[in-house]
Amino acid sequence: MYENHIGLPQDDKRAANYYRLAANQGYTLAQCHLAALFEAGRGVHRDYKQALAWYRKAADQNLADAEEEVGYFYQSGLGVKRDYAQALSWYCRDADHGSSNAENQLGYMAEEGWGQPQNYAEALSRYDRAAEQGNGQAQENIGYMFQHGTACPRIRSPQGNRHMRRLLNQSANAAARTKGSIFEIVYRRSVPRLGHNQAIGAIAHRQCRLIWLILHKGVRYEERGPAVTKRAKQKRTARMIRQLRNLGYRIELPDPQLPTQAR
Repeated sequence: MYENHIGLPQDDKRAANYYRLAANQGYTLAQCHLAALFEAGRGVHRDYKQALAWYRKAADQNLADAEEEVGYFYQSGLGVKRDYAQALSWYCRDADHGSSNAENQLGYMAEEGWGQPQNYAEALSRYDRAAEQGNGQAQENIGYMFQHGTACPRIRSPQGNRHMRRLLNQSANAAARTKGSIFEIVYRRSVPRLGHNQAIGAIAHRQCRLIWLILHKGVRYEERGPAVTKRAKQKRTARMIRQLRNLGYRIELPDPQLPTQAR
């Protein structure tokens, strides 16, 4: 309440003191909030080592946001010597808990060859998993890989497959116009940067992979676009608010119990 200016004057020092009291009793959210204050230097002196220590305490209790932050600290060398192997380990742990941001980070590290041999196939696979959860950054990264030919550098459609190429192109165009589908979301996010043809190509490639999985592994396709996007939007909103507060901005959220004024 002191940190977010809810019913009380904003006071980061008091917020830090109360977070510390709760954090010392093992409350994971308090540990994560205290770490964020140390990271931003709000109410306490900026101390990346202390921030990492508190993130680590929360992560050891399986708090997903803290796991991601620990991975980021090791990746960036904040408060600790840069260690890509540790970053990969923490991102993998967070991804196992369903984090699309961690999947995206794993994709980026595979694409850059950080802590592992450069592997574009692994990068695309990780980006795909994150994109299916509505992660906009991952969707953009997929578009970037297609634009620069790293998504499938050895896959070309020979002249003998022109009929299949035409069918996939028609299917991709139809999917991009299907409201609420994951393909519409990918298209809408990709087309400003890639243009229509390359965005459709990215969708056609994904559909080709899906068809292969359905035919060869007997998996069942489930359209996950709208529901996942809504949850991802809520999580992203919370994350962006926390990042803005770490930068010193004061964010006042509307009271959901108050009636909305008609306009």
